[in-house]
Amino acid sequence: MTSSRPKSIQTMKPETAAKKLGVLFSATPAEFRAGVVSRDELNAMQKEPPAWLKGHPTLEALAEDIGLPAEELVATVRRWNNHVANGVDPDFGRGQSAHDRWWGDPAYKGDVRGTLGPIDDPPYYAIKVVSGGLGTKGGPRTDEHARVLDLDGRPIEGLYAAGNVMASPFGMTYGGAGGTLGPAMVFGYLAGRHLTDGR
Repeated sequence: MTSSRPKSIQTMKPETAAKKLGVLFSATPAEFRAGVVSRDELNAMQKEPPAWLKGHPTLEALAEDIGLPAEELVATVRRWNNHVANGVDPDFGRGQSAHDRWWGDPAYKGDVRGTLGPIDDPPYYAIKVVSGGLGTKGGPRTDEHARVLDLDGRPIEGLYAAGNVMASPFGMTYGGAGGTLGPAMVFGYLAGRHLTDGR
């Protein structure tokens, strides 16, 4: 999980249950069930959650539905709500940086409350969250024309790479969302230009 999450996707940490299941769940307070919007915007829209997202009247009912021990989930939410009341997230440090406070609930921009909010208003929801690949850290090295290089650093004639199939031009870093789109467009363009120029 990232260190900054809006109220609509607050992460709970059911310690024992998560270890047993090997997954984490994100729960959303009812007032934010329509997405990352302010309270005023949500009240104006009065959207219902999608049909596949089932609300539960109690945390115990939610726990039963997702296969967690109810007492673990209730204790975790109680612990979370205590942290929220104190304005501190000791598990992930949410709300400590200016970045966190900027990207949270717009109604509390600049305030820790924009990132930390209580889970205390049913119905309760859970969404399974699993790891996924965001970018690439491997692939063949390329030159300035997008030509794939051999082990000695020489271009392999007629073999080009762009985007996620090539080694990242940023090395072992990732600039953020969309960070693979720019290199895909640039190196695709460079490969096409090199091919059409007949070099």
